[in-house]
Amino acid sequence: MCFLPCLRWRDVNLIGNRLTLKGKRKERSIPLVKPLRVALIDEMKNRISDETFDVNDLIIHYITDTVTKKIKEALVEIKSYIKWNVVHMLRHTTATMILEETGNLRTVQEVLGHSQITTTQIFTHIILDRKKKALETLPY
Repeated sequence: MCFLPCLRWRDVNLIGNRLTLKGKRKERSIPLVKPLRVALIDEMKNRISDETFDVNDLIIHYITDTVTKKIKEALVEIKSYIKWNVVHMLRHTTATMILEETGNLRTVQEVLGHSQITTTQIFTHIILDRKKKALETLPY
């Protein structure tokens, strides 16, 4: 099993600024954000210069369990680890942050690749709780 469901160089569209992600049952295209684009270009240049670049190669050479372990170790080190599925927690954190910034549940749905908006709606309670707490701080 690959992290970022088997992301290969052929799945990166630098011209169109898109990544094609292949999940369990479907394929979806998401925007390629600038910091990731820069990192991918640098890595591609390194692989081209040492003649190891192949469009069919995996970009990330860790299996999910290895990535989870590395993230967990980093979180434990900074005393921020909470027992849970770490990689999935990052997915939820990203979804919550997108919803907080945009207020657009449909955008979150598309980024996560949910086929039903009802699946994505689980994130709205977090935003509603934060709004409620903010309103409770008002003096009237």
